[in-house]
Amino acid sequence: MSSIVSVTDSAVNISSLTLDSPDVIQYFKQLPEEDRHGAAIRAFEIGVFCLQRVQMGHGLDFVRLEVQKLIQSAENAISKVPKLVEEKLGGETGPLAPVRTAVTGAQNAIHQKLNEVGGLFSQHLDPANAETTLGRALTMLRDLTNPERSDSVQQRIGAAIATIAQTDGTLVTTIKREVENATSSLREAVNALTVAYAGKKGAEEALEETTVKGEKFEHEETLPIIRDWAQTIGAEFQHIGPQNQPGDFLINMKDTGMGPCALNLVVEARDQKDRFGRSRIAEHMNNALNQWKGNYGIYLSKTESGLGKEIGEWHEMACHAGPIIACTFEHLRTALRFAVVDFKFKELLQSRREIDAASIGNNLGRFRTSLNHLTQIKSKVTAIRGPLGEIESEADSMRSEINNALQDIETALPK
Repeated sequence: MSSIVSVTDSAVNISSLTLDSPDVIQYFKQLPEEDRHGAAIRAFEIGVFCLQRVQMGHGLDFVRLEVQKLIQSAENAISKVPKLVEEKLGGETGPLAPVRTAVTGAQNAIHQKLNEVGGLFSQHLDPANAETTLGRALTMLRDLTNPERSDSVQQRIGAAIATIAQTDGTLVTTIKREVENATSSLREAVNALTVAYAGKKGAEEALEETTVKGEKFEHEETLPIIRDWAQTIGAEFQHIGPQNQPGDFLINMKDTGMGPCALNLVVEARDQKDRFGRSRIAEHMNNALNQWKGNYGIYLSKTESGLGKEIGEWHEMACHAGPIIACTFEHLRTALRFAVVDFKFKELLQSRREIDAASIGNNLGRFRTSLNHLTQIKSKVTAIRGPLGEIESEADSMRSEINNALQDIETALPK
């Protein structure tokens, strides 16, 4: 059954392979000639798969044995606690020493009194007379064994036991200390495991609400749209988000298919639940525009939950560095087109070039009115989506009206 096995990065070659196993011979005999080659390959693949799983099983057995050793070590440590406690309590300096001393003292006292009583009986044997030596001896003996008296044997032993058995007494303190010493290693291992698990879980939850979540929205959803739009109109495009500065995208419109324009557009993309109002957006975008020498800004939130209630889905405002559009991701393409026509229109008005300012101004008003109407319609649809499906059609009409208005403005602007 000698053979040569050669292995490359892409294949295993076995030459002159002969198998004399009866099971193998019987299996291949029952197969048609044309199926035997594929069956041999499958047999090798299944065999390799089984061998890999067996090796993995050995690894799991090792982990299982280590865990069992840890548990056995902890059980051995705990089993030593009774013996340690007995050793600590049974010594001459242990917490039971006061009890032993009290009992021994009581025994000595009793023996002493009994000896005295014996001597008195040998001298005066009149127990009925309390004034006689026998009577006094009996009285002393009764007092010594009377549990109602504070100097009795019972009271002395009880006081000694109560002292060492208090919550902060010697007995309880010693037992507690020995138990803690015996279980400290196990407790530390459990605490370390708990902290590690809590830390991992906390980190995962934190990542869901921090930069990782925002980067996914920035890279996977916003980047392709802005990059493709910039390439379509021939504008210069930069992804500036990885530089950890205010602003995520920079679009320069110096020389485009829409004509030369001094627009430097900075876009900030956010995916967060913290609502940003007018003042926070203005402050943030003012820093971003100053950082990248921009003159127009777009603050983009993935959903309306990241914008203040006074912002809604779309809001136009301004900061010291230039105009700003705050909107949701749904209106990104509209915001990009509007920023271009709005900037070019204001630029042409300042240069006093001959343009149909009235027509463009009317179309801008038409755009804003339709956009506001669209926002109101969407709010109504959200509240009463079921019975008022026709409002969706009107919203689609408003979207078409918005696009037509922008197209009319873009056509009217000189290139």
